[in-house]
Amino acid sequence: EDSLSSSPSSHTSKYGPSHPRQVELTKMIFQNLIVGLNLPLSIIVDQKFRVPSYRSITSDYLPKLRQQITKRLKHACSSTDFLSLTFDGCRDRRIRAFYAVTMHYIDR
Repeated sequence: EDSLSSSPSSHTSKYGPSHPRQVELTKMIFQNLIVGLNLPLSIIVDQKFRVPSYRSITSDYLPKLRQQITKRLKHACSSTDFLSLTFDGCRDRRIRAFYAVTMHYIDR
């Protein structure tokens, strides 16, 4: 039998929400694919992986990521004497606006 036409076992169990692999995949998908590459929330990379719900992303993952980034930015700004900010904006073919802020500094 052709291995490509074989269906996966119907007895495949899923990772629990606190399983280390589930936690790792959730973090990777959210930070690298959904945020970094602007991909849809429906991305599935592992049959055992359950895509986190919209509610869990907006009420748990996103606020935590925002806190981490804010903390890193505040630390970077407070630990340097001089910094430079640049701002840029553009639109894509669907007329969506994108803005970029770049910060340059020399740390001690």
